Amino acid sequence: MIRPLNAALLVSSLVFVACTQLPKPPADGGVRTSGSALLEARSPMEVVVAPVQGDAYVPGDELRQGIQQALIARRYSPLALRQVDKKVVDAGYKSGSLAEQAVFETKVARFDTSLFDTNGAITVSMTMRMVDSADGTVLWTGSVERRFDCSSHKDQYATSAARLRAACEYITGEVLEALPARNPVPGYANG
Repeated sequence: MIRPLNAALLVSSLVFVACTQLPKPPADGGVRTSGSALLEARSPMEVVVAPVQGDAYVPGDELRQGIQQALIARRYSPLALRQVDKKVVDAGYKSGSLAEQAVFETKVARFDTSLFDTNGAITVSMTMRMVDSADGTVLWTGSVERRFDCSSHKDQYATSAARLRAACEYITGEVLEALPARNPVPGYANG
């Protein structure tokens, strides 16, 4: 027979374990994509990473920096964010005005950090797309809605701002794994 004290301890430990476990991400990363064939056919090299669209609580600068790094890892050449921002702030930016072949746009519907400090979890719902700067054709679209476990960053960084920056790099890197890597060809290969 279970004593009341043992039963209380058992129930409290089960509640504790249930509250600290994070669900495992889907095997495919949970990223839904479309347009990969068109992206591979046009193979844009220089890409403008547009400012992230979302509410005031979205860490847009950190996400943009993460996107920039993830694009480099996928063999794209994102233009310097300062150069892009100067054109955007001056309201002089028009698609293609920086001699880029594509624009990378991000819309964040949800960026929930309520469990970030305790469990290292961030719940994200966002859509990313790469658009041809010449004609506005959507070359690739990816969307994700899931919880990311960023607990490995918890003890590596001294400040929450540094942890958030690392978490944003991790999240964008995970999402952009679904983006086909650019296949560079030699300059004179096409004729």
